[in-house]
Amino acid sequence: YEARTDLPIANYNEHEGILMLAERPRPRRHIFSAHLELLDVESESRIVTRTRDLTLFGFRAEIKNCSWPVGTRVRVKITHKASNFTAGARIVWVRKNSDLGVAFTDVTSRDQLILEKWIADLRGSEVLAHSDSV
Repeated sequence: YEARTDLPIANYNEHEGILMLAERPRPRRHIFSAHLELLDVESESRIVTRTRDLTLFGFRAEIKNCSWPVGTRVRVKITHKASNFTAGARIVWVRKNSDLGVAFTDVTSRDQLILEKWIADLRGSEVLAHSDSV
C-alpha cells in the first residue's frame, strides 16, 4: 500500500487522523433465480425478468437496456415455488447491459416471512451442497 499525504486531516476526539471510509458489513448473497416483475411507481412502466441473487435486504436482477436511473422507486413481485413476495423498493445501482441492484424499502410482515423462508431454504441447500463436496 502507498501512504497518501494529500488526504484531509480530521479531528477525532482531539486526536488528528486521516479520514477513512467505514467499511459496512454486507449481507450474504445467495444465488437465487426466480420470476421477477418490477413496476416503476411513477411512470408505471414494467420490466419482467429474473433475479440472480437474493439477500434479506434486496437482490440483483438480470437486465438488458435498462433506462431507469438509480433511485427509481419500484414495486417488486418475485414468484418462487408457488409463493409471491411483494415489496416497495429502490434501484440502487445499474449496469446498463447486464444487471441491476434493488434494495427493499417497504416489506410487510407477511412478505418478510416469505423472504426469510426462502433465505433459510437457500442456506440449507448451500450447506448440503458443501457437505456433498467434502
